[in-house]
Amino acid sequence: MVCAEYAVTWIMNLHKALFISLFTLFFAACEDEKVPDPIPPGGSSDPGQCSILENGWTIPVNTVADGGVGKDGIPSIENPQFLPAGEITGLTADELVIVVKAGNTMKAYPQRILDSHEVVNDVIEDIPVAITFCPLTGTAIAFERTINGEVTTLGVSGLLYNSNLILYDRQTDTRWSQMTYRGITGELSCASLATIPVVEIAWSALRSVHPDIAVLTNDTGFDRDYNNLPESSIIILNSLPVFPYEPRDSRLPNYQRVLGVLDSPGATAYTLDQIEQGGHVFVNNNHLLVVDPEAKFIAAYNAPNGRGGFELVKGKEGVIMKDNLGNEYDLFGTVVSGPDQDDRLVPTNSYVGYWFAMAAMQPDIQIFSNEEDG
Repeated sequence: MVCAEYAVTWIMNLHKALFISLFTLFFAACEDEKVPDPIPPGGSSDPGQCSILENGWTIPVNTVADGGVGKDGIPSIENPQFLPAGEITGLTADELVIVVKAGNTMKAYPQRILDSHEVVNDVIEDIPVAITFCPLTGTAIAFERTINGEVTTLGVSGLLYNSNLILYDRQTDTRWSQMTYRGITGELSCASLATIPVVEIAWSALRSVHPDIAVLTNDTGFDRDYNNLPESSIIILNSLPVFPYEPRDSRLPNYQRVLGVLDSPGATAYTLDQIEQGGHVFVNNNHLLVVDPEAKFIAAYNAPNGRGGFELVKGKEGVIMKDNLGNEYDLFGTVVSGPDQDDRLVPTNSYVGYWFAMAAMQPDIQIFSNEEDG
């Protein structure tokens, strides 16, 4: 069993790091192939907006690539173990941690562990959730695991759509596109998974604001060395993404980390390095953007009526910003103190990912510029 797991790890590293030239040649050969219109993330399952093709997929099969590891070749974590942040060792100050909030409870998942498993099936406040991460596209998205009234688990299918993770559920075997949330083949084609808000933040910043948060440990049930350089970091060292994707967009570097806000009036990409040093909070297109480059944190909420004067707060436990009414907010926009205590800002349909993938899934996406701030 141990040998098999090491073989899987070897194959993963081989196809992601050594076969780049082969996939680049394949990628170039596919340049003229037709690419489907993007499926709106979180959109309606109305058949008028999502059609099942004759081959049973909602996307042309030439946009789907075999990742080379097979179904469950990258094993999901089914029995996650946690410790308080103060008892966690081995994480560096600047590395990214994924934070999820369900109900009133937050949990943190180090990206270095997610790199090796891509899916963690967990329960937070009796809510079955799946925390998913695609190292190829840098996207962390959490889903509810109750589908059609039945609790299931999600796993890694071994397939990719535009270089992005294709999941499957173990109840219906439907294949799901992580970045579009949509069923793309199987019993639940055209249905959408319900999402749970996720934020990414540097480990040192998370410890400062939530020193007691429960953090996923290396006790995953698998014999893996989580201290090695994450596969996503290895991939970024290469000039081109490993697997095919279309269309390509050169407005930003392929591996620029962006927040894609996908609500109307249109998708917009925000980058940390476009924002003034030290970060700030501002409104654009009726979205409230909270940006802290030092913490590697960027998030978006629907701008609330009747509140303004938002400012970042640093060095205060449990709080990341405040407004002119005296309200103080946590990472997920919940008012933790002030006149509107327990109120929560409405999250946008958004997540962080690498530019090449965000632009491929949302070809009409606009890039925020500082001139728009206001």
